[in-house]
Parts: sequence; C-alpha cells; structure tokens
Amino acid sequence: EQTEQTEQTEQTEQTEQTDDDLPSQKSGKKKPQRFGYQYFEGARKRILRLEQELQTNGIPQAKIQDAISGFVGPIEMMQGNVNAQIPHNRILAPGDKLTLISWSDQTSLKKSTILVDAQGYAILPQVGKLVVRGMTLTQFEKIAQEALSHKQFTDLKVVASFTELHTIQIFITGWVFRPGTYATSNVTSVFNALYLSGGPSESGALRNIHLIRNGETTHIDFYQYLMKGDSSQDIPLVAGDTIYIAPVEKLVEISGEVRRPGAYEVLPDDNFDVLLEMAGDIKPTGFAKRIQINTVLPNEERILREVDVSKKTNPPIFHGDEVLVLPIRDEILNIVHIEGLVKRSGIYELKPGMRIANLIKRAEGLAGEAFSDRADLFRLNEDEKTTVLIPLNLRKALAEDTEHNLEMKSRDRLVVYSKFEVDWYSERIVRVEGDVTKSGSYERSDQMRISDLLTQAGGLKPTAYLPRATLFRLNQRQQMVIAVTVNLEQLQTGIKSQNILLVDGDTLMIHRFDEVEWHAKKEVTITGHIQKPGIYPRLDNMSINDLIFHSGGLLPNSDNIALVLRRDRKWVVSESIKVDLTAPDQANLRLEDGDNLIIYTKPERKWQAKREVIISGAVQNPGVYERVDNMTISDLLFRAGGTLPSAHLDRAYLQRFLPDQERTKLVPVNLKQVHDGVENADFLLQNKDSLTVSTFQEVAYYPKPNVTIYGAVQLPGEYDYQEGMKLADLLFLAGGKLPNARETAEVARAFGAEQTQIIKVDLNKLLDGDNSQNITLNSRDVVTIPSLQNFREDPLTVTISGQVAYPGVYTIQPQDRLSDLINRAGGLTNYAFPAGAVFSRKEEKLIDKNQLDALERTIKQVEAEKEYEYIRELAKSQRAYKREDVADGLEQTVTSVAQLATTSATPLAAVGQLGNLTQELNSEGTSVSSTSQPVDSQEKAVPIVPIRYSINSGDGVKLVDDNNVLPSTLAEKAENSIIDPDLPNVDKDVEKTELFSEENPLSGLNPDHDLTKEKIPNDTVSPEDTAIAPEMTTQVGIHLVTPARKIKAMIPSRRILINLPQILTEPHSGIDPLLEDQDEIYVPQIRQTILVTGGVLHPSSFIFRKGLKSKDYIEMAGGFARDADTNGVYLLKANGLAYRGKNADRIENGDVIVVPTRVMVERVNERWDQIFSVVRLTLVTVTTAYLVGQFTK
Repeated sequence: EQTEQTEQTEQTEQTEQTDDDLPSQKSGKKKPQRFGYQYFEGARKRILRLEQELQTNGIPQAKIQDAISGFVGPIEMMQGNVNAQIPHNRILAPGDKLTLISWSDQTSLKKSTILVDAQGYAILPQVGKLVVRGMTLTQFEKIAQEALSHKQFTDLKVVASFTELHTIQIFITGWVFRPGTYATSNVTSVFNALYLSGGPSESGALRNIHLIRNGETTHIDFYQYLMKGDSSQDIPLVAGDTIYIAPVEKLVEISGEVRRPGAYEVLPDDNFDVLLEMAGDIKPTGFAKRIQINTVLPNEERILREVDVSKKTNPPIFHGDEVLVLPIRDEILNIVHIEGLVKRSGIYELKPGMRIANLIKRAEGLAGEAFSDRADLFRLNEDEKTTVLIPLNLRKALAEDTEHNLEMKSRDRLVVYSKFEVDWYSERIVRVEGDVTKSGSYERSDQMRISDLLTQAGGLKPTAYLPRATLFRLNQRQQMVIAVTVNLEQLQTGIKSQNILLVDGDTLMIHRFDEVEWHAKKEVTITGHIQKPGIYPRLDNMSINDLIFHSGGLLPNSDNIALVLRRDRKWVVSESIKVDLTAPDQANLRLEDGDNLIIYTKPERKWQAKREVIISGAVQNPGVYERVDNMTISDLLFRAGGTLPSAHLDRAYLQRFLPDQERTKLVPVNLKQVHDGVENADFLLQNKDSLTVSTFQEVAYYPKPNVTIYGAVQLPGEYDYQEGMKLADLLFLAGGKLPNARETAEVARAFGAEQTQIIKVDLNKLLDGDNSQNITLNSRDVVTIPSLQNFREDPLTVTISGQVAYPGVYTIQPQDRLSDLINRAGGLTNYAFPAGAVFSRKEEKLIDKNQLDALERTIKQVEAEKEYEYIRELAKSQRAYKREDVADGLEQTVTSVAQLATTSATPLAAVGQLGNLTQELNSEGTSVSSTSQPVDSQEKAVPIVPIRYSINSGDGVKLVDDNNVLPSTLAEKAENSIIDPDLPNVDKDVEKTELFSEENPLSGLNPDHDLTKEKIPNDTVSPEDTAIAPEMTTQVGIHLVTPARKIKAMIPSRRILINLPQILTEPHSGIDPLLEDQDEIYVPQIRQTILVTGGVLHPSSFIFRKGLKSKDYIEMAGGFARDADTNGVYLLKANGLAYRGKNADRIENGDVIVVPTRVMVERVNERWDQIFSVVRLTLVTVTTAYLVGQFTK
C-alpha cells in the first residue's frame, strides 16, 4: 500500500510540476534554489541510498536503532524497540521498560526490571502492583522509594531509568517525499518526522503543514523555524498522529542583488514587501529604484511591472512570479586619472572646481624629467567611448593661466610626458668590455676620461694586453664607425695623449694577451692505471716522476713501461716516447706543454687469464671466487661454505681450459677422498677452473616421496611423505572425511613389477583408536575413500505454482512423481487448466556436459557442410542458364549496386551502374545466345564483379575468385567472357569485397561463419549438377539460392512437454515423470481462447467453439495471406506439443494455430528491361529515402 501510495504521489507531483513550473524553468534558465528545500537534502539522499541497498541486498535483519538514525519508515520497517534520549517531562506509557536500582547502608545494590503493562500498572518486587500511568520518571522514583522503605529500611535510595521505550505508529501523507505509515520512538517530534521522511516533495508546502490528532488540526509554518529559529511548533508526536503536507499555493522567485535569493512560499495575503523581507532585503549594490516583477494580470496576460522601493509601493504578487533586483552600475564616475612624470600617478577623486594645477598638486608635483611645455588631457565624448584630445602648456597651467589650467570633468585623463619621450637624447653611457675586473656600462660624467672609466671598472686584469686597446666611437647617426687605438702602457706612465676624453656611446675594448696571439696551455695529461688521472698544470722542469707523484702514484698491477705522446708546433701528436719507469734517466724525462702520459696495466700489454675459479651445484654458496696461489679443491669448498647434505661426493667434475683457452677437458674429482685427506685427491686449481658438485637426484633416480588421497575428504590431493607416516596422519592433513564417506577405505601400494596391493581399512575402527587399522604408509601410496551413492546434504525441493490448492515449495524423495506432488498440493482447483501445465527442469539436468559438447560439435560440422553446399548451389544456379555472362553480371551488379546504395559517399552511383547494365542488355536484343556461340567483337560484355572467397590454405589465408573455388564448372568464365578494351579494369576500378565480410551481407552467407578456419573442399561439380533442367531450356531465368537456417540454441527451452490430464488419470505410469531437484511446475488458469497467427490477413484471438476446425478459425482471421504456406499449417497445443495434418483439427482450449510463411520465388526471365525497371525504381526509392534521412539528421 505504501509503495502504491508513493507511486501515485510521484505521478501527481509530475503532473503538478508540468502545470505549475515557474517561468524560469519553462524558459530553460537555471532553476532557483527553493528556500528551505535544501534542509531535507540529506534525508532524501539517505532514503534513496537505503532504497538502492534494499533492491540490491534485500531487507536487513532487525536491530536496535537510536531515536534519530533509527527512524523506522516504509522502506526500513522492522521489529525491535528504539533507544532514545529521554526528556525530563517524559510520561510513562504502556510498553515502557524500566530499570530500578536500590541500595542502602545495610543492604547491597539490587537491580530490577519493571515493565509497564497495557493498563498502566507496574509490578514492584516485594511490593506488588502500582499505578504508574501518567507519572514522570521522577515521580515514579519517589513512590517506589516510599513503598520499598516500608518493606526494608528508611535510608533506602532508589534510582530509576528507562531501558526500552515503546514504539508508536504515525502517518505522513500529502505532498511528501516518501508518504506512508511510520513506526518510530515515542520521543519523535514533528520536525524529526518531517526530516526523516524526506520533507515535502517539490510541490509540497513548507508553510502549510497540518498535524491531525484526535480529529483536531494544528497548523505548522516551518518558515518560523527556518528564519527565526522558533521551535515552538516542534510538537512531540503520539500514537495515531497524522502529518499532512498541503501543496504549495504561492511560490515566487526573487533573484539578483538581494541577500538571500531563491524561491519562497508566501501566504495568500502576502505582497511584495513580505517577499523582500524574507529575501533579506536589498544589498547595498542593488538598484532600489527599478525592481522588475515578471507577473500576471490574473486570468488575462503576463506583464512586466517595475517597482521603486523608495516610493513605498507594495504591489501584489502571484504564484509563479519572478522578481529581479538589478545591480547598480559598476563604473565609478567621480574620478580623474593622472599618468606619466608626476611623483604619485594614479586615480584621484574628482572634487568640485578641481583644475589641472589642483590635480598636479595632489599628485605631489612633477618629476624631475617632466616636459613642462606640453601635456595632454583626454576627455570622454558624449558617447562615453571615444575621447577628445586637449593639448595644454603645463608651465602655464601651473601658473594658473585659465586658458591652460582647465577645470577637470568626470573620468578625465591627464598625461604628463618625459622630456625624453617628446625629444631624442643620447644615453649618457660609456662601456668597457674585455679583460677588466668589472666590464659593463657606466654613466658618463662630464670631463670623464679613459683612466676614470678603467678606475670604475676595477682596473685591468693581469692577463690584459697593454700595447693596444681599442676605443669605438659613434658618429652623429649613432653608427659605430670610428676606432681609436689606445696604448695602455703609455697611459699607465702618464702620457696624457692616451687618456682620451670620453663622449656618449663610447666603448673601450681591452684584449687579453692570448686573444691577440696564440699560446699553448701550460698543462700535461696523464691517463690509464693511475690513482687520479686527469689534466695537470705543467711546472717548469717538471718530469715524469713529478707528474706521477701529483696524480697519486701508480696503482697495483701497473706495467713498468709507459708511453708519452708529444705534440709539435702545429699542436699535432708527432712523437711517441716509450718510457721505462724503473730506469731513473727515463723516469726523469722533462715534460713539455701538451704531453700525454699513458700508464698501462700488465694485462693490457700482455694477455693473462683471469685469476678466478667457479664452483656450482650442491654447495652452500656457489659462485665465482678469486684464485690465490696454491689454492686447492678443499680451499674452494671451504670458501663456498662446504657441500650440502644432498651432494653426491663420490664423483664431481672439474672443467679445465686447455692452453689454447678455447677447448676444455673434464677432470673427475672424488670429494669424499678430498674430505678424508687422501693424497693426490686434493690437487691444485688453475685459472678459470669450474667445479660442479651434483646432487643424489641428479646422478640417480629417486622417486618423489609423496602420498595421495582421493575421494570423500575435505582436501583431496597429493601430500609430502614423511618417515613413519600413518593413515590417520594423512586423514588429518586432508581435513578428515566427509559425511558422505563410506566406512571402508582402500590403500593401494605398488612400486615394482608385482601386482598392486590393495589394503582395506575400517574407518570407524580407525577413528575409534584401533591401531591395527592405522597402517604405516609407504611413499607413493594412494588412499581412496569412496562416497555413498545417495547421500545428500540438502533435501530435494520442487516448486509448484498456479491453480493448485496449496502452491509452494515441497521437499521430495527420489521416487516421487508428478502425480504425487499434485496430490500433496491438494489437487487442482476448479479453474485449473491441466492441458496447459508447464513442467520446467534445469538445463544441466536435461543433457549432460559430454552429450552437449558432442551436440555442439555435430551442429558445427553440419552447418559447415551446409555452407559448402550453399556455395555449390549458388555456383550451379549461376551456371544453369545459356547466358552465363548475363547471369553472372546480373547477380554481381545487383550485389555491387546494393552496396553502393548503402554507402554514404556515393548513394546515387548505384542507379547509374544499374542503368549502364540495362542499356547494354537492351542493346543486345531479346534473343538469348548460348555461351558457346561466338560473340561479336563490337558488343560490350557485361562487367562481372567476381565474388571473392577467403580460403585457409597451407600458405596462409588467400582471397580467390569464385572461379577458383569450383574449377571444373567455373573455369569457363575466363574463357567465354569477353573483356572489351574500353571497359575499365575490373581489378583496379571495381572494389572487390569478401563474401564473408560484415559489409557484404547481400551475398547470402552468414557473416558470423568463418570459412578461413577450415579448408573448403576442393571437390568438383559433377555433370549432373551442371546439367540444365528441362524447364530451364525454354526460358532463361535465375533461381535465388538462400543459405540454410542456423541453429541458434542448443537447448530450445527448459520446458518438458507433458500431458497432465493423462498423468492424473494414469498415475505412476510411464508418462508420469519422476521429479528431480529444483523442478518447477506451473498449472495455469483455464483459457477459453484460440490464437491464430502467422500468414493470415488479420492475426487474432477467438473464443473457443467446439466443433470448429483449423480452416474455420483461419477464415475468421481473414484467410490466408499471399505468402502463406498453406501446406505447413500446424497446431501448437497448450501443453507445448505441435501437430500437423489431421491432428491439427483436434482443437481445444488455449491452442494456437500457426500459419507459416513461405519464400516467394520469382523467375528472372529474358525480359531484362522490365526487371531492371523494377529494380531501378526500388533503388531510386531507397536512395531517395537515404538522402532524406541524411539531410534531416
């Protein structure tokens, strides 16, 4: 009921929203936020989330809820009480459960549970029944203390508290988000209930809420709480209360420059001033003199009304009105601007009577470089976009000449220029570049000379070239064309002629000595086997030993012979000097600039094998180790951590390189003798020796130690075998036996040529502790625990529904039949239709997996054969006529035309291609010549677009023409076809398509079938297949060949067809099926109709009339249609059986008469002009419809 009520409410809301939408919603503008509606957003989201969880997970189990989150509504109603925080004035009511704690100085603490019954009584231990109805908790504590004190001691103390509160039932209806009946705690208030039900719907009112109690109605305005925080209307609810939310009557939008824009509910008598007050009044940025109201003249027209708040007007407002408070202008008008060479440029307030001099004074005067002869005043024209330029003399304006000291107007802009902006001045800058301490630009002062510039630049660097520096000077056009030579040596000695007076733009270039003349760097290089190779400065008289010392000395394994590479005057390596570092005279060779000393290692000068040995296999730390002098096999084993316990010590192999370092030989090693210290067994190792230590398993066969357990255990499988392992140990590892395990287990033991030994074990005795049954297992034993045949963990169930006395789910025994189930279900009702009973069974019980796999393989094989047969029949159809070229051209051209008609690029090209073929065929005349007759060389052959097939051959997937698929019958095509040289090349100009592509479905094959997965048999067509039928010799035609129908479903349905009336008359007979787990039986209600469908003019249902036959009902449906298969009419009985022929006239209630349709086969004859006219008309129609569809998208 609650669900239906919710759906009705939602439908009502949708209707109302359609009628009452605000203009902003109808015009597509953003919907304004309705005031107060967002208050309930969290509750609505919670309800929607709970509904989604209920749809996904079902109804949750009952649990205790708190008073707020535990609100129990239509979507979450459940059993249980509700915990809540108790108000001080809470009155005891039936169903409340209390906890009473009492104690005194003489007695211990006692705790009692007291329940208030339906009459308002409570039974107090040791006291009896007390009337508590109407009392508060404090009052109850007082009377309980008095009553117990009379029975015990006067100093008794009592504390009472609520354990559980009884729930109440309330009703929430009207325009509410989720209306219905709610079960909640008895401390819930009106506002709680409104929130937790989702609040009003979009059409529900917040200011017209009614609380109905005992026939009396209390009006609640929720705006009082939202706007003023007044919770006096938050009335506690009692059982049976009804909260009714009325529809909103007057909803008005207000937007723009108000403090709280939105959509507000106003009372029927409220006008504009009330709405403005609810919106928080106008912001300071709002324009109060022009407020727009999009309103109506009631029942006449919609109008726009403008209100000036300053005039205290209070116009009426109506439902759906829109109020817009416009903003004031953003632009500031009482300002002036001053820019340029003043001390404080910017924006200033325009004061009355302000003039140019006043503005400059407020800007703290002109800057030093200001141009006083000219300033510009830019003033807005009347259009407030363009400006007028007013030039003025700034000097005269400051002298208060009224002609130039103009009065400022709103938004004037005064620009004060720099003298450099109105006239050109060269920069008072000179530069010094090159080998000085601080190169760069410097301000030129009057009487500044070269010596002054060098002083400011920090002086010359030691590397400066003094005999000649260059002073570059600009001409009047600021071009650097003058170069003056300066001798800095003479300048330093005080010769005044070299200390030139500088002018603006001069640049002094100081060169470095190596920039004017090349000098080799005083450095040498050392590389190779040295501690710190690199480049070092060459000192005077520096020798090779000195360089080796500076570079950290030689590294170990350095060779005594070094090499010095020396350069000539052209700085090209021209000499290499071999140096013996052990010879003092050679080691003290003096180095020169650019020398490169190379230190070699001994292996770099002479080849040496790496001093390393390798050990691998069954040792702790296999790897590569450095070989030391006199290292033996035992030393290598020690460094590798010794052999593993699984190592085979009798024989290991040592791989040793022969002197050519290419070939190797194997040296056997007895590690046991090495461990025992046998002489000559522990021999010396050589460089690159490799010792391999094998394990026992690598040199001899050892079966994997495991045992296997199968059958009725929790964890069957293979387990590692342990010495002394018992059968009970294996059962423990496998998780123990299952409940369906047989009492006897079998242990199979076989290792050798003898017959396998089978040992039987009594599991019951084994589990009871009989050690005689707990046999010791051997490695590779197999334990089998058989299962009981008919053991079941869950009972068998079937479902029966429909017209039986007691429908439902029943448990069954393996021998139960359908008639037994119907008897247990109380038999059929008087309205049962047993003939239409539906008996369903799980698919996996209708056919086993092996049989299903075999069926799928068989169907695939049959479908593949049908595909090949279709291709052969298609080829024979194309060859079964005298005009083979015309038949081929017609089929291929129609196929290509259909493809062109469906192409978005050239939809009209299809008509043109078909027209060309028609013209060529008509030009040949009506007579049809044999393909064996010669063709006039001037006749143009019909373009043949060969169908291409995808064949999987040994060389990969190939595309071959149809004449390659059937060589014996189609090879004549190439011989008999005449290709006109004027025709376009078919291979180049005609796009060839694959027969099995999704883009070419018109070829007749199923695109889902991939012939590339199997080879197409290369069988030839027999003469009988290619022979022309007698009826085809007199009239040329083409027969359309269609592919075989696909079998889509392996199992058509789960239904088993039964005859329930006969089963009920012959129970427990062969037609009475045995029931299986999860079977479903449905007995429908009796039907009085007969359905006629398929190839009739007016498929319909008719009331069953006894005595009528199939043809009578077909006549009642308008008779056969043109494409009806009159010989294929069959009768589908209500029980699912289908009959044809005479049995099709045995019509009963609920039967269906099916009239199949047939394939309309037309013969295409020699009247090609008529045929192509029809095809052309069809294609033009299709193309036109396609273009219209494209243009109307």
